[in-house]
Amino acid sequence: MGRRNSHLSRQGAVCAAAFACFLALGCSRNEAPNLLLYVVDTLRVDAVGSFGGEGANTPNFDSLAAAGIVFESTFSSSSWTRPAMASLLTGLHPPRHRVQKLFSVLSDDMPTLAEGLQDRGYATAFVTANPSTGSFFGFDRGFDEMVELYKRRTFGRVKNTEMTATSTQATAEARDWLNEASRPFFLTVLSIDPHAPYDPPDRFDRPGAPRDRRLRNLTFKNLSAADKERVRELYQGEVSFNDDSFGLLLEHLRTTGELENTVIVFVADHGEEFWEYGRRAHSASLVDTLIHVPLVIWLPEKMRTGLPKRVEYPVQLVDLMPTLLQLLGAPVPDGLDGRFLFDPPLDPPAPTLASLKIGEMDMRVARSDPWKLVWDRGQDGFSLFHVSDEGTPVDPEANPEAARAYRELRPALVAWLEQGPGAPGPDLPMEVPDEIRAGLEALGYIEEESERAPDSATD
Repeated sequence: MGRRNSHLSRQGAVCAAAFACFLALGCSRNEAPNLLLYVVDTLRVDAVGSFGGEGANTPNFDSLAAAGIVFESTFSSSSWTRPAMASLLTGLHPPRHRVQKLFSVLSDDMPTLAEGLQDRGYATAFVTANPSTGSFFGFDRGFDEMVELYKRRTFGRVKNTEMTATSTQATAEARDWLNEASRPFFLTVLSIDPHAPYDPPDRFDRPGAPRDRRLRNLTFKNLSAADKERVRELYQGEVSFNDDSFGLLLEHLRTTGELENTVIVFVADHGEEFWEYGRRAHSASLVDTLIHVPLVIWLPEKMRTGLPKRVEYPVQLVDLMPTLLQLLGAPVPDGLDGRFLFDPPLDPPAPTLASLKIGEMDMRVARSDPWKLVWDRGQDGFSLFHVSDEGTPVDPEANPEAARAYRELRPALVAWLEQGPGAPGPDLPMEVPDEIRAGLEALGYIEEESERAPDSATD
């Protein structure tokens, strides 16, 4: 599909040359840069000030963006957490890593970013506030320590907030691990504040705003325009809360003297819908509000030479794994879907790809700005959309530009099926441990005993 590993571009070569000390045999392991991968679950790109979010209160995300490299057009591989995170950590799209359904597990023989850095001598840990990316689903592979923040802490009835953890808890656990870990380290933190239920601390909410508990979750319908505005406001408060916690983690790195020797990646796994096309939340479609995500990479000064401040060409979450391995001098597995982020865009450009296969849905999309072709494999139908209006299909014969986009994107989607699949990620039986099931239920992933599209609602 044109997005395979490639040799270093001139920019990448300059970066690698600046980092030659690490790669030299005489350089000690402790001189290698650390890596912090900070993922914010359910973060829309327009909820971050540095990505055009009007009125967004995200000073820490924005400060990192001002000093780092901003990727303006980053696209996720899916619209819910587990397949998106599997793509980020393996460099493969969901049809190849096969982590697509509600109970899919990451296969044991699928190489991961954590394993690549672990083999390079990195101490590794994953602090996750989302049970969808816990050890039960195979995400502990390559991590020396797995900190899962949704384990039950009280007796009696499980409340819907009990099995989720705040970003301040994630930051506290991350700091504790950093204080004990050897160097270099690779720390992944998955925070979940912007995910429903939306319930930010008072100091991140509008002063005096009413707290209507029915607006926190996804179950209520027939909301007024004011209700919907309030839902978005609560969501933005959660984003600000998460930003504040991220700032605490950055400050810890700064005060311990680790900041200038740490590569920092700030990214989201997917976004959120707020009734743009009649839906709320995520995992029911592949519209841009769900798959267009923020991405910033901050590099130590010794690694910044020759690299741009902003990247406008489209990139994908699958590009992170090969990029980070390559930057840190670790071998990059063959046959990945991702490519080095600092290579020039392909000519002709390759479309970005995403898929969603859960419940009765089986969708794949190929996107080449400003066009997106959606293949509903369940209905065996193709629909072309202009990304400015993903609710209204465009007749491919309506104009020459649409016809050309359809001719180019349809073969890309069909050829996707011809790629050799990765090892399958098996679906688990429904006998999920109680604490995992409670966590998934609290986040809206499980309803009664049937598999459905998690975290989706219409109004």
